[in-house]
Amino acid sequence: PAVSFRSDSEPSAYLAPNDWLDCDSLTTWYSNVTTAGEEPCWLPGKALGSEDVNLSLNMRDKAEGKGALQMDYSVNSQTDYLAGISPRLNDVCMPSNLDKYNIFSVLVKNPDDRAKELSLYVTYRGSLYQAETITGGDFCTIGPKTGFTRYVFDLNSLVNCTGGEKPNKMVLNSAGLQLTVKDEKDGTLLFDGM
Repeated sequence: PAVSFRSDSEPSAYLAPNDWLDCDSLTTWYSNVTTAGEEPCWLPGKALGSEDVNLSLNMRDKAEGKGALQMDYSVNSQTDYLAGISPRLNDVCMPSNLDKYNIFSVLVKNPDDRAKELSLYVTYRGSLYQAETITGGDFCTIGPKTGFTRYVFDLNSLVNCTGGEKPNKMVLNSAGLQLTVKDEKDGTLLFDGM
């Protein structure tokens, strides 16, 4: 990869790296003035739930592209039966340009024999916000043993979970995201095509 270069002095907006959206790789190329190399695109979510999450790339079971992001997790009563994953926005994967979007959608497959709840959380300046589903609910229900199904969240409808000021659309570029699953026991989910 080439390092970004520009000779014009006009303000412009560049397309942010979106390796994390494709779910085709666990890492992305990163470079700055002092370092360069491969870095993880996804990490266990720290905002809510268990951090006992193992991420891998499933090349066989995918909806599109080269692979799907597989999340194997452990949950218990101490974590409220929640586990999550977060893209490394504003870090390695750089700004997400979320202020330009009204929705966030993701393809999810549930190979387990029980239903699960999927939620999207936005973290900003120490506060936690839950994005409502496009139909107005708090979470999407993922049926047991389902194939890849698209779930959609409304980025214009954020419910404040911890107090603090609701972020406006412009600050979504500096906010974090966490996809969170609620499950009664340890399990697996596959994500693709965000």
